[in-house]
Amino acid sequence: MKKIFTPHSLQKIILALLCATHIPSSHLYALTASKTISKTMQTPETFVRELLSEAVSTLNEKNLSTAEKEKKFVALFRERFHLRSIAGSTLRRGEVKTISPEKLERFLKLFEAMIFRIYMKQIEQLSLNGFKVSSIADQEEGGKLIKTIIERKDNPTPFEVDWILYTLDGTLKIFDVVVDSISMGQIQRQKIQDIRQGGNFDLLLTQMENEYAAGVIP
Repeated sequence: MKKIFTPHSLQKIILALLCATHIPSSHLYALTASKTISKTMQTPETFVRELLSEAVSTLNEKNLSTAEKEKKFVALFRERFHLRSIAGSTLRRGEVKTISPEKLERFLKLFEAMIFRIYMKQIEQLSLNGFKVSSIADQEEGGKLIKTIIERKDNPTPFEVDWILYTLDGTLKIFDVVVDSISMGQIQRQKIQDIRQGGNFDLLLTQMENEYAAGVIP
């Protein structure tokens, strides 16, 4: 059955932490040269707990302006999420092999700007209250599934968020966040499809330049 992206579901995904992705195995390393999954000292549970603690703390900090909160979330996103694979998963199968490294890097910057524009504007509406880790399970290729329960100030009903993590080059990164059986990757891939409207990569890049170039963050 096809999932419907309702505003309610989208808001809960945003509450989970503004952005995330689903990475099909065929695209897992789409925009990264390294394919080595290694061990790290930090446990997946600790990684998610620290991530959510920082998100809750930032959102509830009354002395921070919206711009300051946005800056902190940009840093958090870049540190915790594997942006190259997130972006690569939105392209057509095998497409990255036909694109120059320079164009791929520009696409990555524009994709990041698109993500921040979509989700950063939601910051003032967020009202995270707390969270707890409910379970941990192994995934294929050495990944970990961390199930959490998120509490909100404006709604007495908590909601479940699933996080899938992989360790790359000794560092844990988030590759998937799923809420109500809907992955943020589904939404992102649909967004890219809507932008390119069946066109080739060069057309997609041109359209993204026109729309998001002003928002590229150094």
